[in-house]
Amino acid sequence: MLSILALASFATAGALPAPRCEGGRCTGLTAAHLIRLADQRAAAQDRESARALLMKVLQDREPAARAQARFGLARLAESAGDLPAAERWYRAVLDEQPAAAAVRLALGRVLAQQRKTIAAGRELRRAQAAGLPPEVARTVERIVSLLRNDAPYGGSFEFAFAPDSNINRSTRSDTVTAFGLPFALDEGSRGRSGVGLAFAGQLFGRVPVGDHQLTVALTSQGNVYKHRAANETYTTLSAGPQFRFGNMQLSASALAGRGAQGGQHTSDSYGIDTKARFPVGRTTAVALAAVAIHERNRRNEALDSTSYGASAAVEKALSPRLYARATTNVTRVASVTAPLSSWSLGGGLTLIRQLGPFTATMGGEIRHLRGDEPFFVFGRARRDTFLQGSLGVIARPLAVSGFAPVVRVTHSRNQSKIELYDYTRSRIEFGVTRDF
Repeated sequence: MLSILALASFATAGALPAPRCEGGRCTGLTAAHLIRLADQRAAAQDRESARALLMKVLQDREPAARAQARFGLARLAESAGDLPAAERWYRAVLDEQPAAAAVRLALGRVLAQQRKTIAAGRELRRAQAAGLPPEVARTVERIVSLLRNDAPYGGSFEFAFAPDSNINRSTRSDTVTAFGLPFALDEGSRGRSGVGLAFAGQLFGRVPVGDHQLTVALTSQGNVYKHRAANETYTTLSAGPQFRFGNMQLSASALAGRGAQGGQHTSDSYGIDTKARFPVGRTTAVALAAVAIHERNRRNEALDSTSYGASAAVEKALSPRLYARATTNVTRVASVTAPLSSWSLGGGLTLIRQLGPFTATMGGEIRHLRGDEPFFVFGRARRDTFLQGSLGVIARPLAVSGFAPVVRVTHSRNQSKIELYDYTRSRIEFGVTRDF
């Protein structure tokens, strides 16, 4: 209950007219009065009373008053150590006021405290896109440059049910041309649809070693279907040092992987990868990577290969609501069987847009593959063009225990001069995602 003594303190504050209180009841009480009183209660460490007052303000008709109340609730949650609740309240403010740079900075701080370093870096760059005083901007730049290396552990998980029009990424054609003649394909060699479970996850840990760190990461992804032959999983363990030189972050890792298809162990791989990341200006970051991997096929030695790849990505906060990532990559596959050796060049663009409490993503990718030599049976080398587009939505208001629902639609088209590699695929994923 609001005490008349507490309300009377507004009379000396000077900024607001004091409410009129008589007989234990007060009139003229506004949202501003409740917010000020909540501040006083919070300063007196009476968080419950402060929270009750701010919850009342959420019923006010004025958006500005509701935003102030949400900001106050976020600060209360943060001071109490309830970081997930603080994150939710800060995001609620930004849903209505995306240009509020101070709130976005606070959100970035809370995300960093929860070791959600990628999300924290993204929010801080969005804050910079909204405009910050020079001295604040310089501080944020230093924070952004440190974020990715400061989390001692973390991870991400995504699970989804995935109706798929072409689970084995195969041609729909009944025949292929070999030696100049049409040959019929059996049912198992043609594209078929199915509904499966898609999953992807990563766990990582970092151990300080002097001024640098040793990082160990375990990643796994795959698809599981009723048609067991189409099941595929791949798991990779990596370990290596991370270095920081000014604003630049460098890492090198040794990799070991294991692949399975149809429930059987089909391949082993090992290799190395290197990565570099550095900021360019206040709202842009560049990431470079190079990798070399040797894969041994356990079923057929003629399918053994070594792959070399290089990629570059540019991430930029275009506005407080809009984030973009552009990529380009080149890959060389050197196979024991010459016709399977190839060069490929590709690129992609992903846009991430905040739509109130929802996060929408839109992406596109194109990749061209050129085989070294013709296949004897087909009389020609591979010349493929792969196109893919995707749309997705993450619904934060429906999150449960940090797991947010996600819906994603993907359409792929691989155009090839060899019918066996020519296919179309459409896929919808209904699932949940979480970073921690």
